[in-house]
Amino acid sequence: MNKLYITAIILVLFFAGCKQTDINPQNKKAKYVFFFIGDGMGLAHVNLTEAYLSSLDSVIGIQKLTMSEFPVFGMATTFAENRYITGSAAAGTALATGFKTSIGTIGLKSNHTDTIFSIAYYAKQNGMKVGILSSVGINHATPAAFYAHQSKRNQYYEIALQLAKSNFDVFAGGGFIDPKGKNDSLPTAYKITENKGYKIAKSTEDFNNLNSDDSKVMLVSPVLLSEAELPYYIDQPDDFYTLADYTKKSIELLDNKNGFFMMVEGGKIDWAAHANDGATVVQEVIDFDNAVKVAYDFYLLHPDETLIVVTADHETGGLAVGWDGMHYESNFAILKDQKYSLGVISDSINYFLNSHKNITFDNVLSFGEKYLSMGSLTNKETNQLLSAYNEFLETEVEEDFLYENINILAYTWIEIFNQRAGIGWTSHSHTGLPVPVRAIGAGSELFDGYYDNTDIPKKIAEAIGIKMIQ
Repeated sequence: MNKLYITAIILVLFFAGCKQTDINPQNKKAKYVFFFIGDGMGLAHVNLTEAYLSSLDSVIGIQKLTMSEFPVFGMATTFAENRYITGSAAAGTALATGFKTSIGTIGLKSNHTDTIFSIAYYAKQNGMKVGILSSVGINHATPAAFYAHQSKRNQYYEIALQLAKSNFDVFAGGGFIDPKGKNDSLPTAYKITENKGYKIAKSTEDFNNLNSDDSKVMLVSPVLLSEAELPYYIDQPDDFYTLADYTKKSIELLDNKNGFFMMVEGGKIDWAAHANDGATVVQEVIDFDNAVKVAYDFYLLHPDETLIVVTADHETGGLAVGWDGMHYESNFAILKDQKYSLGVISDSINYFLNSHKNITFDNVLSFGEKYLSMGSLTNKETNQLLSAYNEFLETEVEEDFLYENINILAYTWIEIFNQRAGIGWTSHSHTGLPVPVRAIGAGSELFDGYYDNTDIPKKIAEAIGIKMIQ
């Protein structure tokens, strides 16, 4: 009996060792690090996307995204120093530097005096190349937290100037918000960045001509919207440069014998969730996961030396995969029928409203078929839309959300569409829920468990084998 007991223990230890080996075959230090941040991407956003993909094949269940195939899964708390429900600046700073700070603060402690440096800074100090990518403005809160130090996140011009001084190797995706300052009166940050030795690529030709010989590069999408961000994935034409394309090109530019650190932000998951736009959230998560897939393909070529970490800065919208009006039913497949993001639908409806003197309820009904293939409405849905129409006639006031001014008629159509799919929302703001952390590769075993967001950059530093000295 004792021999059998000892044999059983040996087998348990053996197979436990095999599982550890699968995570990091040679237990090596990470030479290539990908840090993916889905802004606002909670567990429900990923689950909804996977349920949607499965529903397209008429299968009840999930179709796993690349990130969900990773063997290590953890959870991280997200609270800021001075508020439980965090914002992107404080959360981005925590993820970048390993320190809590106050709401709206970038790369500084809450006293706004003490400077704190990011894992990207220390990676660069240790000879690695560094890339910072985002689908929103590159001087927006999350990317800024990796290279800038400002007391207010909306000091976009000052943040842009600090980008130019960072000496990081690649910036890609969105452009500069307020490149000439808030009053559009200062020297352009693009020119200042060029004077600091950066090659700025804004066209398809520029993009294609870049290679590993280009030492400092800023890749800016040829098409940018009002906040220097890329259009939503659902609105992009087929030939558009996506977050995955920028990730692939950045790998080409960063790959070298000393390794690299790359932060990739899917910034508009958050924006779509602020607007409670379910179909657009799903498409943004797919776009983000396509970029993760690019990193995973690289990992397959260098499995012993590559670490991929995927997380979020916070949850946005209080998304629920389920809605009380549908009880226990759902119809996620209809999300494919939404043709554009809520923002584009709103702009299109506003254009129609501005070109017509008298707007009838029949006009309003036509929007649902044009943009959402809604078909006939129930009495409850008709009354819901009629209430919005009457409010529009009486006030002509647009609903004001964090990143977009949304026409109330467009918002109500999307609200009805979400309800038909079986999607619920509790907020147009952030929530305080912990967020998932997924990891694979060298050092990924460090990311198992339940911990704080400030622990994530410290774990990355440990996986690389460097110290973050603050």
